[in-house]
Amino acid sequence: MTRRLLSPIVALALLLLGWATPAGALAPTTAPAARTLVVIVPGAFGNADFWPVAVAGKATFGSELRRAAGPGTEVYPFLWASALNHQTRLAAARNLADLIDRKGLAFDRVAIVGHSHGGNVALLAAGLCKRRIDLLVCLSTPHPHLRLHDADRGDLELPIYCSAEALANVGAVVALCPDTDAVPDRWADFFKGLDENQGIALTTGWRERFGHPRLRTDGMWDRLVGTDNLVARRAVRAPGVHNLAVPCFVKDQAGVRPHYAIHSRRMGEVVGQLVRSGATDAQLDYLATLVLPADADNGEPIAQADHDRWREKNAQAFARRGWRLEKVDVALAPAARDKRRDLYVRLATPDGKKTRWTTTTLKKSTAAAWPLADRYLWSEDRARLDLFDDGFWSDTCLGSLPLAGSDATPPTAIPATGNRRWSANLRWTSVHW
Repeated sequence: MTRRLLSPIVALALLLLGWATPAGALAPTTAPAARTLVVIVPGAFGNADFWPVAVAGKATFGSELRRAAGPGTEVYPFLWASALNHQTRLAAARNLADLIDRKGLAFDRVAIVGHSHGGNVALLAAGLCKRRIDLLVCLSTPHPHLRLHDADRGDLELPIYCSAEALANVGAVVALCPDTDAVPDRWADFFKGLDENQGIALTTGWRERFGHPRLRTDGMWDRLVGTDNLVARRAVRAPGVHNLAVPCFVKDQAGVRPHYAIHSRRMGEVVGQLVRSGATDAQLDYLATLVLPADADNGEPIAQADHDRWREKNAQAFARRGWRLEKVDVALAPAARDKRRDLYVRLATPDGKKTRWTTTTLKKSTAAAWPLADRYLWSEDRARLDLFDDGFWSDTCLGSLPLAGSDATPPTAIPATGNRRWSANLRWTSVHW
């Protein structure tokens, strides 16, 4: 009897399902895309700008992040009346935590993206949220640390806003900072906006974990002359945080490397890709080879068509824009070892008439190595690499190597041949926009 009834019951259920499905549509056969809430927190004095907002018909940092993060993503631009003090950041963090706990119920995943001190507001909120945060991204954030030492007089620096409680409530923290931005360390060191007792309170979890280290300095003279135990860093000194320095080629009209370059529209797309995939090894490797081009914008709204043209023009550069020369090792050929040399390397135009950069001079050597971090060969470049002996009256070129930026890796193992009286090993890393 049960078997005879089963088939009509199933048929009736399928019929009802068909009535509930809109005309012309198929019932879904796969699970819907995960719903992701991304809250963007501007930095101090940046809450009048529209880069975090997905403006209809315009391209912004926020809209490009939403597009790259994929279906089911909602971008929420957070607002706070900012000031350079801890009380204001804490009040904003409480508001942010309340917002996330309330709105996050309707989403499968929650991410926070904070620029400058907005990153500290985000970290504070992560420690206050009941809702777990899947990803937290800091862009050019000044990270204040409390300087301590342990019983063996070993020095420690514990992050204040990236507390142990905040880190325990976040799936992954990624801190991206341009290598030329002076705000997160030098300027933030002058205007920390918090005192040591506030820092001590927020590092309680870390200090308990590290065996109750003591303040680095607390003498009467230190206090009289204004010495404190606070320092701002561009990287978070905490286990598990992914700190990435981003080479930046942006300059404003005064020649200053601007603080806003990290929230360009292209960076919105990159952060959106990170939100979509999560902090996987492949995504972190991609971020580690990112550079900010000279025309990086401030993320503010422009016509979508104008930004789409820029993206189309630079589509290949998103995969590979050129090569960064990480290290040069050279050794003189036997015929050139008649004396100990003072060696340096330069990169010049193909005709050798214009120098692009030179290394330091290594004295009295027949083999030398230069670690490099900011020497680039772009895809359209033609150049030459020269090894020089720095003489008393004039420099002697010991031979040249022609270089061309292309999709293929530039030469790595260089033999001594012809007029080139040296061999070399070159280590390159591909870079992209």
